[in-house]
Amino acid sequence: MPEHQHEQPPARPTGKERPRCEICGRPGHFYQEQDVATGSLHIHAFCHEHGAGLTPVALPEHLE
Repeated sequence: MPEHQHEQPPARPTGKERPRCEICGRPGHFYQEQDVATGSLHIHAFCHEHGAGLTPVALPEHLE
């Protein structure tokens, strides 16, 4: 056991990291896009510039 138990453990991914744009790789948001032909919804990650005109969404924690 380490002596310094009060220190924080190494950071682990929590699933809450900011998404990266699928086009340019910059930090961004998740956006919801509806397929007009099928009516199904798709979630994409875009920066503010590439996600313009789309609906930003907050994903539930169980969807990573």
